[in-house]
Amino acid sequence: MNNLYKEIVIDGGMISHSFGRFRGLGAVLDGKSSRILEDYKFKNQKSYQEIIELLFRKKYGAALSHIKIECDLSDISSDSNCYRHFGFEIASDALNINSDISIELFFTDNGIIDYTEKYSIYKNILNTVYQNYSIKADYVSVGNGSDSGWIEYLSGRLKNDKTSKYDFSSIKIAVSDSFSDEMAVNENLRKSADIIFGGNVLSDSTIMLNKKFQKEIWNSEGAAPCCISKYAVNADGSGISGENSLIEVTGRINGIFNAGSTIYEYKSVLSVCEGENPWGRIISADKPWSGYFSIGCGLWGAAHFTHFAEKNWKVISSGNGEEAGDYSVFVSEKGDYSAVFANNSDKPKKYSICVRNIEKADAFIHCVETKGPESCDNYSVNWFRLVDKIIPVKKNYGFVYTLEVKPFSIMTCTTLSVEHVNGIYTVRKPECENTVLNLPYFDSFNYGDELLKSRKNIPLYTLDLCGRFEILSDGEENTLIQIAEPDDNRDKIFPVTVLGDDSWSDYSVKIEVKLSDEDILNYAGAGLRYQMSGDTAECGYQLRIYSDSRWQLRYMDNILEEGMADNIIPNEWNSIKISACGRRIKCCINKVLVCEHVVSAPFVLSGKVSICSGYSRNMFRNLVINPVLGAFEYSIMHDCLNGEFVYSGSWVKNSMDSCEFNNRTSVSTETPNSYFEFDFIGESVAFAGKAENLRLKIEIDDKIMAAGIFIGNCGEKEIFYSRSNMENTSHKLKLIVLSGRLEFNNAQTFISGHHILPKTLINGSSIKKAENGKTLKKSTLLMGAGLAAAGTGLILLRKALKKGKNKK
Repeated sequence: MNNLYKEIVIDGGMISHSFGRFRGLGAVLDGKSSRILEDYKFKNQKSYQEIIELLFRKKYGAALSHIKIECDLSDISSDSNCYRHFGFEIASDALNINSDISIELFFTDNGIIDYTEKYSIYKNILNTVYQNYSIKADYVSVGNGSDSGWIEYLSGRLKNDKTSKYDFSSIKIAVSDSFSDEMAVNENLRKSADIIFGGNVLSDSTIMLNKKFQKEIWNSEGAAPCCISKYAVNADGSGISGENSLIEVTGRINGIFNAGSTIYEYKSVLSVCEGENPWGRIISADKPWSGYFSIGCGLWGAAHFTHFAEKNWKVISSGNGEEAGDYSVFVSEKGDYSAVFANNSDKPKKYSICVRNIEKADAFIHCVETKGPESCDNYSVNWFRLVDKIIPVKKNYGFVYTLEVKPFSIMTCTTLSVEHVNGIYTVRKPECENTVLNLPYFDSFNYGDELLKSRKNIPLYTLDLCGRFEILSDGEENTLIQIAEPDDNRDKIFPVTVLGDDSWSDYSVKIEVKLSDEDILNYAGAGLRYQMSGDTAECGYQLRIYSDSRWQLRYMDNILEEGMADNIIPNEWNSIKISACGRRIKCCINKVLVCEHVVSAPFVLSGKVSICSGYSRNMFRNLVINPVLGAFEYSIMHDCLNGEFVYSGSWVKNSMDSCEFNNRTSVSTETPNSYFEFDFIGESVAFAGKAENLRLKIEIDDKIMAAGIFIGNCGEKEIFYSRSNMENTSHKLKLIVLSGRLEFNNAQTFISGHHILPKTLINGSSIKKAENGKTLKKSTLLMGAGLAAAGTGLILLRKALKKGKNKK
């Protein structure tokens, strides 16, 4: 055969010598990603159901067949409050559409040493999950925090428990590969553990345990593609190639199956909060108020495996060499087979394939391909398309055909039916539009009993980044309470929960807080313009009050202003308010203005609301978020790779930068006189990105607006330059880098409520408790939306106020 062709032999005689089986691809459900889906289910059942089907329905979407639920014992062990982890409900709903899904519970270690006590907690959770959700765990996994004695003890108790709600003896134990060396020499431990889970690199002991003792290997740290194709296509031309791309992840999955793994668990299948997810995503879902979500290229990468290889098909390994990620082969006992190819290079890869000793060796081969577009106009036009049908040629040594895998593409060749394959239209197109969460927004947190139970004590649209915020009774009414205890492992990260829309810009946050004790370190507060950062949990602008009557205005761990307020009363309700309009931040405590601060670059101009607390049972109620009258409620983000910018000079486009950047995109330069041009409409514009010793020249509409402006240092999501007070018309901007380094992330323009489509007004929300203690009916809840819509009546006033508008 021509040396240009790589020879592959698919020999049915090799199946009996293969220990590798394809058990499918799996999803890891943590508390955060699960929690946002709870909001989808509460606000938009149709979108929620479609997300579940896209993830778990057989031969539809990703078709995942395994769910790993990460159980934090500190959250659910004390009172068996399994309701708090929405992952169990997701798993239950997934099982309703695919009963073959396997369920794994991963228990984080909470420092309990006594085996009897720890098993009692495990048992309680297993029983409670079964009673409430009819879920029988197939696997229990044990991480690094445990010891080998506990694994042996757990195995013995599961096998011999006679008082459990179902037969625990069928539950298998998965252990971290950190136990592999000990398993190699400890027979009791080896008999206790059924599966070994770990990362992409397997130790010699793990490989030996797989080959000699047939211990299954799982990859439990699998990343989904991290780039966003609609932006990446403007960086690399394909949208699916490069580092941590769809093609690289596909090659990684090929490699782990060739190395003997049976399951690839996506560490994250959902992106629910910008900056919080370094593991990529299959679906982006962060707009539960509208039901909007988007499907990433990772879904189609998963489909290349799961639509054409069924559970328990054998893997015919291609070895562990440099080419292990190029392809993987899966064969059924009935004679069907599929092969998945990945080509992350700019040259085609050619294969000569010989099939023998398989019942369907002579069957037609269908080729399903995913590659980039011919132009950048439609990035997904060539995803998951049927591109070829091959008839093998009979030779004396088998059935033979040749195959070419195009540059920067993935391809599945299969004997199975491909009638359902129809590009991105293989699945339904999401119906909901991407709309903002309209202002004003308010939440009393005084939920009625029925609503509280359905929400599992979790307030709407919130996401705990640290600590635990739940709605509980204070003896008189239901309020939001921070209930987490301090933990030495948490370092200096303090409790904070966020809610709302990243696009909120000029608005105020008012909330009532009650400090639970008089410890001088105890505080409670609220903030605005919160954007995720890996450096700190204290993002955006935050007003804190302390038990000793101190107050602080903070930004990114820095104290901007502070003082004493005699009207702060511990153990009583105190009203705090922080508002932002352009660069001006105002803070009030119990209706008294305590500071008015004008920020300078770097700063932020949009983001979510934050509620913060010390590690005490501080309470919060009556949250009110209002737009600033006559200002800009919302920002529009223009990604650096969305095609709106024309770059000249020496720029490096990156669609897989740090997750500190919005969308992980950046366009960088440190070459003097490199510039970009940007056309926009509006009165204000701002630019965000990482800057070091940067000197800029800015021209707008052919006029010099800044000549030699200097920015010493700026974070990835911070604003390094803004301009306001322009005419509300179209503008042409030119940004020239004179010296220093710029990693440009995005531009932001700003709009008022009357620019939002009328149908988005239904997204306003009010959740209150009826006087009789019952949950308000849906019609009553919609009054909140009506109040939000009434806010548009301010439009008439805005025109009158336009000349005096506080600009950015």
